[in-house]
Amino acid sequence: MDNRWIAPGASLVGLVTLSLLASAEGQDIGVQVKLDDGVGIATTHPIENAQDFSHADDRIFIRFKADATLEQRAEIHALIGPALQSFDLVEDLVCVKLTTSVSNALDVVKFRTDVLQYAEPAFLYEAFDTLPNDPDYGSLYGMESINMPEAWDITTGGAGFRIAIIDSGTQLTHPDLAANIINNPLDPPNGLDDDGNGLIDDYRGWDFYDGDNNPDDQNGHGTHTAGTVGAVGNNGIGVVGVNWNCEIVALRVGNQYLDSQAIYNSVAYACEIGALVSNNSYGGGGYSQSFFDIISEAGSQYQHVFCAAAGNGGYNEASYPALYSLSNIISVAAVDSNDNLAGFSQFGIPSVDIAAPGVDTVSTVPGGYASYSGTSMATPHVAGVAALVHHMLGNATAQEVIQKIYDNVRPVSGLSNAVVTGGIIDAAATLADLFQGPVGSMISSVPVSVESGDTTLVQFEVDPREDTLSSVNLFYRTDNGQFSWTTVPVENVYANTWEATLPAVDCEDSPQFYISYSGAQSGAATIPSGGSLDPFSFSVGTLVVFAGEDFNSPAGWTASTTATAGGWERAIPSTDSTSVDLCSAPGADSDGSGYCWVTGNGVSATACANDIDGGQTVLTSDVYDLGGSNAQVTFAWWYDNTSANNTEYDDDFIIEVSGNSGSSWTQYASVSNGNSAQTGWSVESFVVGDYVQVTSGFAMRFTASDGDPGSVVEAAIDAFTIESFSCEDGPKCAGPDINGDGFVGATDLAALLATWNCTGSGCPGDVDCNGVVNAEDLSRLLANWD
Repeated sequence: MDNRWIAPGASLVGLVTLSLLASAEGQDIGVQVKLDDGVGIATTHPIENAQDFSHADDRIFIRFKADATLEQRAEIHALIGPALQSFDLVEDLVCVKLTTSVSNALDVVKFRTDVLQYAEPAFLYEAFDTLPNDPDYGSLYGMESINMPEAWDITTGGAGFRIAIIDSGTQLTHPDLAANIINNPLDPPNGLDDDGNGLIDDYRGWDFYDGDNNPDDQNGHGTHTAGTVGAVGNNGIGVVGVNWNCEIVALRVGNQYLDSQAIYNSVAYACEIGALVSNNSYGGGGYSQSFFDIISEAGSQYQHVFCAAAGNGGYNEASYPALYSLSNIISVAAVDSNDNLAGFSQFGIPSVDIAAPGVDTVSTVPGGYASYSGTSMATPHVAGVAALVHHMLGNATAQEVIQKIYDNVRPVSGLSNAVVTGGIIDAAATLADLFQGPVGSMISSVPVSVESGDTTLVQFEVDPREDTLSSVNLFYRTDNGQFSWTTVPVENVYANTWEATLPAVDCEDSPQFYISYSGAQSGAATIPSGGSLDPFSFSVGTLVVFAGEDFNSPAGWTASTTATAGGWERAIPSTDSTSVDLCSAPGADSDGSGYCWVTGNGVSATACANDIDGGQTVLTSDVYDLGGSNAQVTFAWWYDNTSANNTEYDDDFIIEVSGNSGSSWTQYASVSNGNSAQTGWSVESFVVGDYVQVTSGFAMRFTASDGDPGSVVEAAIDAFTIESFSCEDGPKCAGPDINGDGFVGATDLAALLATWNCTGSGCPGDVDCNGVVNAEDLSRLLANWD
């Protein structure tokens, strides 16, 4: 996942929108508005009646054209509002936090086809269910209807196979679900972003609606769909899901009404965390090009199967997103225990693909069990079977998984004109039609970059399963693909574990590699699935450190304030457990060094006496010479904004960047007011050139404000680094830690003095990277002395 900042209820890095009717390949298609003289004018609006559908009143989606300049993008944002979030899954797609109304914003950009592919509202979707009608109903007729008992003779699921439930959340402690809830080992609950995806402690999933790590259900709908997909089997209690064993990725996107931005983030997150199937029991709104593109990229990049409810309107055509014509979507209608199409179920060819049980369906709900009806209840039957198929096939495409399901439906005469396949999903027939060929996966992570002159160890696994391996190879090339593929020796080091060592690399290299393996019966497959067309790659270069501030010294940073209390100060955060003032404080710094920049630090017998009051406080960084704009900034931040008063005042936390030594500033992000509490440190990273061009020196500033003394506002900044990794000409210096041992001390001082007055790139003592070793370098080194 991209490193995105989750502010209260939202992510914080830029966002973009796409043109309606654009193809999965990125075809730029808009609508035509005819003037009185009959001339057609292209607009950025995918559909003209978009605002007739329920939508958020503070955001829209836009998608820039690939060739739009930074100046053009800034112009659009100046007109309608700053970027709230961007999506790596769909290039140039941005969610905009509006400074005007939705109607006005869409009018402003309506004819800006020179810069934008499209612009559209942020639609709200509704969960497709009816009210519970029989909470004591205990017959799981749906499992018999789709022949699950015979299917379970083949497999009951994979303990590590991840399935995303994109819904109102999932009750994480439900006794029939808890054992199958994901426990992400890459980000354990320790208050840190261990996996570097911008989300703190996302070990159980994520709440993209409220922007926190607690996706617990607040409605009941999501827990019900999760139970049908993956309630624990053979445990002697409650019900059973299609998958007895799996990892449910709980993703909360709202309650009864679901937020489109949260849904987009959830689809991207599901893909990035390895969930190959998602259940999407909701729908509504108009055609959304951005949603189309999100689902399309999930399929093409991650082979993700998107299972979608057809809708409960009872008419001939599915609702969105089930209506999108994409090969990785399965659109699901509902039938009753007699295989009759439910009266509420939407149907129709070609928009509805298959049927599944969805009337009087018993499953888990918070605190127990209940019977619900709806296409929402039919869809998780299909999602559960899709997961079993994906698990058994291994390296299959989304289309291969779906086709196996379609090829093995149980025909029902009454459905021949209602759904494309003419029948109900048949789990047993589908699984019996599968052959388990070899499946491969990476053990080692693919590096982002490698130091010039280093080799790279690659470890991977190939499990032959029901087949016999006939070959295993690793193919490698350099120079941006100009050289031919060559083989690198591989070794079977243990059971199904293999490894290879990639050759040493030079700065001019652009290494790529992929792994190919073949089964005697199943044929060839690759890791990654794209093989030579989409190989693994990494950059080669030298790490250049421009800044590495733990704030045990001021490091050239300064603070100013107009507030009556609570200004920025460099301090060890208060941890006095006897003080009632800890209602709003981080409790400790982020990197463990002791110090950080924090507002309102101190101990008081009066609750929250030291928070920011009556104004704003500004923290400004030192000015850094980056020698370009490709450096990456990383910092830890903490923010708390809690009080009933905060919704009435602009208690915003604003982060800005400058590329001209502070002469002008560009907003990078803003955390708005709204009674939001930060539960731990977050880590944010971005590339400088994505926001400003550096013409002289780079700087940042952090502004926290409080409009009312009765509210509680606190902030903190720590672990600030600026690094680049390249072979480009420019300053090559190590920062204050000249010898790279992790400490700034006498050895570093000696190295600096030994190169005093050295000029040009590569001087070891050039701490500030300005091309000369002088008193400024000495001052910076001493300021960071450990």
